[in-house]
Amino acid sequence: MELRLGSKEHEEIMKMFEKIYSYLRLDREPISMWSKKIIYQNGEANELFLAYRAGYIYGKKYGNYFDLYWARQGRARLGKAR
Repeated sequence: MELRLGSKEHEEIMKMFEKIYSYLRLDREPISMWSKKIIYQNGEANELFLAYRAGYIYGKKYGNYFDLYWARQGRARLGKAR
């Protein structure tokens, strides 16, 4: 799965991140720096965002897989189906 830098989806992820972590300094670097994984000027915010983005991509890629796995096992995700 690929998430293009500067895409509408990437911008939406950044907005969600900035809403959650609004207490951090969230000054953005120029877009030319983003390909080097430098999105925010604040190093702490940048590292948190990279983890946030990785989790988003992982969830989008594998989220449905786990739901299908448990459905095939005949069980709900948090216990047996009744």
